[in-house]
Amino acid sequence: MHETTQAATVIPARLSGLPLTLMGPLTIGRLDDPFDPAYEHEWREFRDQVEVVAALGVDAISIDVWWGAVEREDQVFDWRWVERAADEITRAGLMWRPVLAFHRCGGNVGDDCHVPLPSWIWTRYGPGDGLDDPSDLRYRSAQGNESDESVAIWATPIVLEQYREFMTAFRDHFADRALDVQGIAVGLGPASELRLPSYNALDHDAGYPHRGVLQTYSSLAIRDFRAHIQSKYGDLDAVNRAWGTALPSADAILPPDPHDLDAFFAAASHRATTYGRDFFAWQRDSLLQHGSHVLNAAVDVFYAMGSPFHGVRLQARIPGVHWRMTDGRWAELHAGLLSTNDPEWDVEARGYRPLIGALREIRDRPERPDIALEFTCVEKDNDEGGSPAGSRAKDLVAWMATEANRQRVPLGGENALAGPLWHASAWDNIDDVLAHRGVETLTLLRLRDIALNPLGQQRLAAIAARYPAYLPKETGVHRWAGFDRYSNPSLVLGVALADDVLAAREPLYDGSRERVFALIPYARPYQGVRWQKVWLEWYGRRVVDGLAWDVHRSEQAPGTFERTIVERWGVAYGIDMGTSVLWLQSPEDNVVPTTHVFGGL
Repeated sequence: MHETTQAATVIPARLSGLPLTLMGPLTIGRLDDPFDPAYEHEWREFRDQVEVVAALGVDAISIDVWWGAVEREDQVFDWRWVERAADEITRAGLMWRPVLAFHRCGGNVGDDCHVPLPSWIWTRYGPGDGLDDPSDLRYRSAQGNESDESVAIWATPIVLEQYREFMTAFRDHFADRALDVQGIAVGLGPASELRLPSYNALDHDAGYPHRGVLQTYSSLAIRDFRAHIQSKYGDLDAVNRAWGTALPSADAILPPDPHDLDAFFAAASHRATTYGRDFFAWQRDSLLQHGSHVLNAAVDVFYAMGSPFHGVRLQARIPGVHWRMTDGRWAELHAGLLSTNDPEWDVEARGYRPLIGALREIRDRPERPDIALEFTCVEKDNDEGGSPAGSRAKDLVAWMATEANRQRVPLGGENALAGPLWHASAWDNIDDVLAHRGVETLTLLRLRDIALNPLGQQRLAAIAARYPAYLPKETGVHRWAGFDRYSNPSLVLGVALADDVLAAREPLYDGSRERVFALIPYARPYQGVRWQKVWLEWYGRRVVDGLAWDVHRSEQAPGTFERTIVERWGVAYGIDMGTSVLWLQSPEDNVVPTTHVFGGL
C-alpha cells in the first residue's frame, strides 16, 4: 500500500455547515454596457456591499442572468454583464449563484427595473408549431389581460428548445468558472418561481391579500384542458355523466366562466363538484409537468458527460403563497400549486406531496442530480395581515419542510420580502426555521438589506457562527470499515496534511494497479457542493510518484486524461448516500473517472 506524497490544500473561504447566500441587486449599471463610466458608482457600491457581507461569513451572492438581456437576438449571447458581476463576487473570495431568469423583471414586489423577455420569442413560433396565434405563448387571465412576464406553461413543450439552448450556452461560456459556482437556480416562472402569474400587478385586485386571478383563458390553455378531459373520460357522454352536465360538444369544455367566478367559489364548486376538482387537478398537473420539463432539461445540460458543472446543485424556487389559507386556500389554488382533488388537502403534506414528489423523481434519475427545493416566506409568522389575509406562513413552512424531509428532497429557506429583515421578529422566525425544520441552506434578499442594516449584520453573523463546517479533525493514518465493494475492505488512508480531506490509494480489483481518490467523511447534505472546489483544487496539487496533475488548468484537448477528470467529477450526499468518494485512475489505465459511493440509501 502506497501513501500519497501530497495531500489537500483548502482554497474556498468558509466551508459552511449552512451555506449562506445573499441575493444581489436585480441589475447593476447598464446590462448592455457594464463598463459605462456613468454607472461605475453602482459597481463600486456593489463591491463595497459584497466586502461587508463577506466578513460576516456569507458564502455566495446570487445574480440574475436575464434571458432578455443576454439573448436579445436569437442565438446571439452577450455575457459581459454576467462576467463582470461574477468577477466582483469572486474577487471578494465568495462564490456566485446564477439565477437563470426566464422571466421579465418588473411587476413583482421589490422589482426596481424593467428587463423584458427577448422580443423575438413572441414571434418565433406560430401555427406550424401548434399555436393558433403567437399570442398563445402568453398567459390570458380571467380579466382578459395578457401577461408577458414569462412564457405560459402550456407552451413549454414548444419553447423548451430555447431554454435548453440558453442553458447550454451558459454552461459552455462559463466552463472555466464552474468551480466558483455554488449552485444554479433554474427559472421556472414569474420571479423565477414555479407558479402561475395569478397575483400579477397586471390584473385588478390580484395581489396580496386577494385570492388571485385565474390565468387559464388563452386558446392554448383551453385546448390543453379540453384534450386532458377528453383523454380522461374518453368521450363527451362520459364527461357529461361525470360532471352532471349536458354539454352539446367538446367545444363547451371550458375553464370556469370568467364572469361568474365569485359565485363559483362562493358555492365551493372548486371542491364540491367533479368539474371543479378536474379543473384544478389539470391546472396543478400542468404546472408540475412544466417544472419537470425545464428541470430535466437543466439536468440534461449541466449533468451531461463532460460538463464541468456535473454535480452542481440545481435549485427550484417554490413560492410561499401564505395568504387566504383560512378561507379555502384560494391564493395557492390560483397560483397552480394545489389540486382540490388531493386527498391530503387538510392533512400531512397539505396538498404539496405531488409537487415535492416531482422533484424527487428528477433526483432519482441515473445521474443522481442534486435537485433542491428553495421555499420562501421563512421570515414570516402566522396571522400576518390579520383575519382578512388569512395567513398561515409559519405553518406552511413547517408542512413543506416535513414533506421535503420525508421525501429526502433537500430544502433551502428564503425570505419573501426584504423589509422584514430590518426587524428582530423576522430574524427570530428565521432562527426557528433553521433550528427545527431541517433547512440546509439559507438565501436572503437582498444584499443591501444586510450590508446597510446593522441588525441584519449582527443576526446573520450569529447564524454563520452557529453553523460551522461539519468536517473531520483527525490527521494521520486512518482506517475506515465497511468498504465491501472493493477487494481491500480494510483501507489504509494516506497521511492527510489538512483536516478537511483525506487522501488515499488502493489496489484495483485484480491488484495489478492502484487508484487514487479523496475521501470525504459523512457530511450534511449540500456540503458536497461546498467541497467541489476542495476536490478539484486537491487534484490540481496532486503529486504521486513524481507525476503532477494540474487538472483544472489543463490545456490539453477534451478527452485526454487531465481534462476528463474535470468533466466527469461527481458529488454524493451524506444523508442520501453515505460517505462520498471521488476517485481517478492512473493515466495509463485510459478509463474515464467516475464517482463511487460507499454506503447506500
